[in-house]
Amino acid sequence: MKYKRGQMKKTKIFYDGLCKVCSTEINQYKKMAGAENLNFVDITEPEFNPLDENLDPYKINIELHAIDTNGTLHAGVDTFILIWNEIHSLQWLARLAQKKPVKMTLNLFYFVFIKIRPYLPRKSCETSPYCAVDIKKINS
Repeated sequence: MKYKRGQMKKTKIFYDGLCKVCSTEINQYKKMAGAENLNFVDITEPEFNPLDENLDPYKINIELHAIDTNGTLHAGVDTFILIWNEIHSLQWLARLAQKKPVKMTLNLFYFVFIKIRPYLPRKSCETSPYCAVDIKKINS
């Protein structure tokens, strides 16, 4: 899909840049062929406002979200599938992840991850509006 001025419309991936695990994974994706078709948005940047994207400020902090080129909102494992579909070397993983038993397993593992994520190391910050947010309370 294209914008009127010829710019490619990209899927937006919303991730927690203060989460060391999350940002490490996203940084790996950014280096891979196909990542140029994705717009990675760090939700902890001071200029990011979830309401500008019609996103729930609490839900966006709990799990990975994306808005695809059609404007459809995705969360969790479905967001990973969107990423993997764009990353050339991971398209096989996207196809595999869409199979029902595999997707159910991935959803289970992701559910466990989002429950333990508040206890994982976070980067220090000063400028993000989420520095003061207690992610443990959000996940409750």
